Formats: sequence, structure tokens, C-alpha cells
Amino acid sequence: MGKAPIPSAPVRDSHLPQVDKITPGRVLCFGETLGLLLNPRGTRLRDCSVAQVSFAGAESNVAIGLARLGCPVAWLSAVGADPVGDRIVRQLRAEGIDVEGVSVDADKPTAMMLRDRQGGTEPSVYYWRETSAFNHATTELVRTCNW
Repeated sequence: MGKAPIPSAPVRDSHLPQVDKITPGRVLCFGETLGLLLNPRGTRLRDCSVAQVSFAGAESNVAIGLARLGCPVAWLSAVGADPVGDRIVRQLRAEGIDVEGVSVDADKPTAMMLRDRQGGTEPSVYYWRETSAFNHATTELVRTCNW
């Protein structure tokens, strides 16, 4: 039995577009990033006297990952004119993310979440989002976005 010849080029599915070169583009990440308070490992939030301050949000996580891979990325969102919102914007800017489209609301706060790690189980998560700057700005953000 003879061996089948090895194809010189990959076999392509005929219904897929033919792409010979990938051209990098800009990515827009749109969504709410929340301030995050979480307890140290091995403690319960109700029992600890010190908590870690950070931020969380799928859109900002994706933006950071793409920026670290060298992809031009912008983040469109709204935060409050508060220390948490300032920290989020500063840290995303430091990652090389374009934050020029972020709205800073003097009247509404940045959304917050508490994450209570409990041993080896899934953490309990508590959100404060209903009154957030992002929750009240989404329509305006989308309408004014020039992307």
C-alpha cells in the first residue's frame, strides 16, 4: 500500500473566507468594571479587619489581555468621580488601553462588589450596581460612541 501524498497547503473549508494574512485592528471593549473588595485567603469577610482592594469586570480583563498581546484596544465605560473609578481608569491606562471614551460621573458612584472567599468553596459575591455611573450612562455612551 502506498502512502497518500502530503498536501503542500492546508486544506481549507470552501465556505470559509480565504485569509492569507491577518491584519491587526482595533478592539473596543464596552462594559462595566466594578471596584472589588475581597478578604484574604483563609479568612471570612465578616471576620477580617483588612481587605484587598482591586477591580473586576470581563470587559476590562479582555482589554488588559489584548493590550498585553500588543493589540490596540479601547475601553468604553462610565465610572464615578471617586477613588475607585480613578484607580480603574489609571490602571487601565497604565496597561496601554485607550480610556478617552470613559465617562466620569460626578453624581453617580462606581459600581462595587464584595467577594467573600470561603475555604475551598465558591466565593459568595455581593453587587452594588443599580445606582452606578455605568448603569445610568449606557444609552448615552452607545449614542456618542464614534467607533
